[in-house]
Amino acid sequence: MNTVEVTAPGKLVLKGAVDVDTAAELEVAGMALIDSQVAPWWEVDLSAVTRADSAALALLLSLMRDAGNKQVSLTFTGLPDELMALAGVCGVDSLLPMA
Repeated sequence: MNTVEVTAPGKLVLKGAVDVDTAAELEVAGMALIDSQVAPWWEVDLSAVTRADSAALALLLSLMRDAGNKQVSLTFTGLPDELMALAGVCGVDSLLPMA
């Protein structure tokens, strides 16, 4: 199952496949969760992601943009190797705030 949930104050966890079929829905759900909580920073944990494609990378960049517009800082943890490799190939790996 593909989900995004708050597991602790300031911690958002993505689970399952994050791909072209799920990324838009996960972005909307993730930002709704961030908006519903009072926290100036968030850790977005991707260690439970089972599959990721370029839409997952677009999702991370969109979350960064949307959170930045609300003066919320994000840090990503547990990025799958395939997603890190894709970020490197696309030249955006240095843009991703990693913990």
